[in-house]
Amino acid sequence: MSNILLIGYGISGISVFDFLKSKGNNVFVYDDYKNDEIPNKVTNIDWNNIDYVVKSPSIHIMNHNIHPIIQEALDNNKQIWVLLDYEADPN
Repeated sequence: MSNILLIGYGISGISVFDFLKSKGNNVFVYDDYKNDEIPNKVTNIDWNNIDYVVKSPSIHIMNHNIHPIIQEALDNNKQIWVLLDYEADPN
């Protein structure tokens, strides 16, 4: 079981959250919007307890400036993963 920080909890982020939870992971969510219905929402991140960082496909890594939470993850030597597609058995 891994501790995963999911960045973004919109339509695609919800699907990513559900998928990661279904695989037995502890999933924490960072989202810019104030919404009390976001499960396991974090605002202060203990990077030492995060194994993986997964961003929602809808979150841009860079527009004009890098998103602050993406920069914080990179500053803490975390790779940013994007879950685009998963197929358990390609055959």
